[in-house]
Amino acid sequence: MSLKSQQKVPFQHFLAACGQKTSDEVGRDASCSRRDTSCPRAVRSYKNILLNNTQLQLAVSKLATRSDSNGKQGLNASGGGGGGGGKPVQSSPGKSGSGGGLKPVTEKPESYRRSTPKVSVQGMSNLPLMQAGKLDDKSELYCKLKMERYLTSIDIKDSRFSILSYDQVKRLSGLMNETIPIHGRGNFPTLEVKLVDLVALVKSKLEAAGVPVKEIRLNGSGASSVLATECTISYNDLDLIFSVDLTSQKQYERVKQVVLDSLLDLLPEGTSKKRMSAGTLKEAYVSKMVKVNESDRWSLIALGNNRTKSVELKFVDLMKRKYEFSVDSFHIILDTLFLFYECAKMSISENFYPTVLGESVYGDFEAALDHLHRKLIATKHPEEIRGGGLLKYCNLLVKNYRPAQPEQVKSMERYMCSRFFIDFPDLTQQENKLIKFLDNHFLGNDDQLKCDYLMILYQVVDESTVCLMGHERRQTLALIETLSCNVFLPYEDPLISSSSWCSAPPPPSSSTSSTHTSPSSSSSSSSSSSSSSGQCSPMSTTSSSPSLS
Repeated sequence: MSLKSQQKVPFQHFLAACGQKTSDEVGRDASCSRRDTSCPRAVRSYKNILLNNTQLQLAVSKLATRSDSNGKQGLNASGGGGGGGGKPVQSSPGKSGSGGGLKPVTEKPESYRRSTPKVSVQGMSNLPLMQAGKLDDKSELYCKLKMERYLTSIDIKDSRFSILSYDQVKRLSGLMNETIPIHGRGNFPTLEVKLVDLVALVKSKLEAAGVPVKEIRLNGSGASSVLATECTISYNDLDLIFSVDLTSQKQYERVKQVVLDSLLDLLPEGTSKKRMSAGTLKEAYVSKMVKVNESDRWSLIALGNNRTKSVELKFVDLMKRKYEFSVDSFHIILDTLFLFYECAKMSISENFYPTVLGESVYGDFEAALDHLHRKLIATKHPEEIRGGGLLKYCNLLVKNYRPAQPEQVKSMERYMCSRFFIDFPDLTQQENKLIKFLDNHFLGNDDQLKCDYLMILYQVVDESTVCLMGHERRQTLALIETLSCNVFLPYEDPLISSSSWCSAPPPPSSSTSSTHTSPSSSSSSSSSSSSSSGQCSPMSTTSSSPSLS
């Protein structure tokens, strides 16, 4: 077989891959009279060509099998494909339009051959094609880094989602690395732990117990404090959501045991753990425990008995209503941040930080963030919220939030009141709910703010309740009034506590427009109907409700 017939097809591919013109192209190029074989044009190595040209890879494989018996199985990377004798070949100079051709040429000098890099093609025919900087799209590491389970379930073009900026990611990282004290009752020591360590510990124990964690989110006021860029949002507790499977009662028990075991691991060194039972740890460090397994399936465990910056761990399988108002509807997906902590050896900087996704379950992330910055109140279907969101609504009002749509306020308040009294029909349930809400949301010396809150609540219930009978409504108003009187009891004459009378509290702050009625002497029985008689009624008002201002 002649050299020309043996090398014609592969060499044409080689020239095309290297960027050189073939003989046919030379013939069609009227402006070029000859091929300049001495041109020092850089030619890509065979290795790069093999990685990007399938046809050339096959051609080189054929050349390797057709090499002669003198033992030469290399190819010259500067442009000569070894033929039957391994000699370099090049196109004939020819003339324009002559068609050119291929013919053997003389050997290059020894110094030229020594300086020319050679790449072995033996064994390269079976190498897979790849590109630098890319991983096999089926590898476990690739799937982990690309977060494929989110790519299939989350559309980042959806208005609910938004990618956090560097400043927001930096605040999030600072929050997660903040040391949180978990206070114990009595002589139990305070547990000092970083939030990121607590989450990692709970997650690892859940998976070890056979409860896989689908994702972890930060929500509530903690998420709002991270996302707010035009105002400062304070938070009293940190809410963390673990998405888990809670289809059986055994799963609830496993989750509870995992949290208690995590508390046991967090006890300081030197603490005797032999007598630490699950019940002991629960009484010492758990302030609230809720389990819901009817229409929804979720569990809540609140850690710490000091009301400042407590940690609430929520394990959710199914929750239909995930928010009350747009300003508390933010969720931050933490999985990419924890993956960054696990894989990266560098700290977060402006040029090196993870991509973190935020979501507003209200439905529109930008609109909810605008409500947060402008202190606006907005919600959808308040009748679907447990308690109607009534207590949270009045709390927003006392913090100078205002309705985003004032024309719909009265209708929204009626729905809130109706749902509140459906969920808490008994007067004792209403009292317990109010006392717990006041204890959790008004800390320290916030007596005046607490009194203003109760006054706003009194007005909303008085003006918007349509589902109660007259005597039931008066009982609820009397309860709110009594709680407002008790706000200042520590600063009043202790004898007041033994009397059914109460003194009017100081004038409210400028956040409300209510006016007080001076208390008058009345009997214990008349105080229950003080909303109509005006006796001992700091809630009585002649002005419009602050919710309408």
